[in-house]
Amino acid sequence: LNSRPTLAFTNSPNSPSINLSTIATALPPNVQLTTLTNNYAAWNDGAWILRLSHLYQIDEHPTLSQVASIDLTELFAVSPFKIMQATETTLTANQPNPRDSFQFPIVNISAMQVRTFLAWFE
Repeated sequence: LNSRPTLAFTNSPNSPSINLSTIATALPPNVQLTTLTNNYAAWNDGAWILRLSHLYQIDEHPTLSQVASIDLTELFAVSPFKIMQATETTLTANQPNPRDSFQFPIVNISAMQVRTFLAWFE
């Protein structure tokens, strides 16, 4: 591990509550933010790995199995997570995506699809 996990518990009513969100708008109900990490930024010119996953399979649900569209500039619109650019990669984020159908900032994600990007933030 690069950093050791920290585990902390408290029953104190005086403990501070911290609310932090990296996203400015809600994701569609059929999509989840699977990965957002800067663990490999040193190898990717400062880019973070961003991975989005569709939660449904084809024909599992009449509406939630449909293609979802996400505008990355609306999703990541708040500093320090204001997205400046993104390029699609393979699932492991070690090569450019050979099909290269991504046009920043709109991501269309189909049923059971996982899409991985290198993303640069402000």
